[in-house]
Amino acid sequence: MKFDEQTINDLNILPNQSNESSMFSMFNNVKTVGARRKLKAIFETPLDNLSEINLRQKSLKYLVNNIEKWNIRFGVRLIKSVERYLRLQVIPITTRNYVKLNFLRLKYKENYFDQQQGVINLYNFLKRLEKIVKAHNSDHLPKLLKDIFFTFTTFLENDSIKPLLKVKNENEFKTQSIYIFDNFIRNNLIESTKDILDKFYDLEVLISLASTIKTNNYNFPTFVNSKNPIFNAEELYHPFLDNPQKYSFSLSKTNSFLFLTGPNMAGKTTFLKACGLAVFLAHIGLGVPTKHLKLTLYSNLICGINTEDNLKLGYSYFFSEVKRVKAVAEVITSEKSVFVILDELFKGTNVHDAYEASQKVISSIAKWDNCIFLLSSHLIEIVNTPEIKKILNCMYFDAKIENDTPIFTYKLKKGVSKLRLGMKILEKENIIKILEKK
Repeated sequence: MKFDEQTINDLNILPNQSNESSMFSMFNNVKTVGARRKLKAIFETPLDNLSEINLRQKSLKYLVNNIEKWNIRFGVRLIKSVERYLRLQVIPITTRNYVKLNFLRLKYKENYFDQQQGVINLYNFLKRLEKIVKAHNSDHLPKLLKDIFFTFTTFLENDSIKPLLKVKNENEFKTQSIYIFDNFIRNNLIESTKDILDKFYDLEVLISLASTIKTNNYNFPTFVNSKNPIFNAEELYHPFLDNPQKYSFSLSKTNSFLFLTGPNMAGKTTFLKACGLAVFLAHIGLGVPTKHLKLTLYSNLICGINTEDNLKLGYSYFFSEVKRVKAVAEVITSEKSVFVILDELFKGTNVHDAYEASQKVISSIAKWDNCIFLLSSHLIEIVNTPEIKKILNCMYFDAKIENDTPIFTYKLKKGVSKLRLGMKILEKENIIKILEKK
């Protein structure tokens, strides 16, 4: 599934300069730099076929159900030492002459200390890896985990590695044996050793993802193999909220255009982001914040929630909106299946132009049956147009006024909201009274 930079920012998928919460940060429980790099790559490259999604889902489901058995602690310093050792540019010592060996150690004191300590730390790393392999029967593991364990096992069962693993502890190492082993690693197994470390990062990432899914009680979505787009959510909620309102609704080919209304602060934008995040998480093979989600595979996810003017390019706010709608149009007409989210069309122009432009855009988009389209708007008059009304699946966020105070329920209902709270909020803040003091 493809997505662009604005969609990443609109949904807070990756950390940004504003230090807002991000989905990446929520799932980032890894300790090593290598694992963090791999985790970030997962969030930057959603999967585009069901077989890959299913493979990741199966491994994560297995780990979620057995997470207490996968509390792997290697220590960041140990992994950093092994990484540094594998990066060392030193000439392997081949001599077994004790006098000559000491001479070389003194001559290249700094490098050979790292070399010696690196071998010892590699030994400690492999011993811990051996414990993991022995603790889990690889025959019962899902494919992704089985592939990781196959790499571990193949390396650990190498005839030249076995003698190293028979050493009971690092204090039993003799200086000559350290350099003999280092020589063998550098000349024969340097790439295989790097592969071992790389697979360890993969394992660390999967455990981190599974741990977050388990902690937050997320559920894995079900993908439907259908030519027509589907998005059926039961108790979907936004993952960044402590006490979120949950939404249940269904979208498909016959009601694919969701027209969302309601007053400001009623919950429209939060709902739109929750939908976008659910689609995104599903397409990277993770659990989603919902009781159940059934959806089809989407080739593109595109959002227009926080559109801004661009002073550098000389774009006004309205022109930035137009450019975003154009990007949506290009995606819809070129992709197989698209999930589109827009939060209030054409806020940057007058009401008349916004009304006419919205009508045109809605009627044109509705002709494309390859997408699910979510649009929030304050232009409720659009629904009064007969040809538009039959296209739209109208829902709204409820609110009420008690003692001249707006009360928001954040509940999603069928229909169109005609409630206007702008003046009530203005009066509540005493803005007019402040200005009329003169």
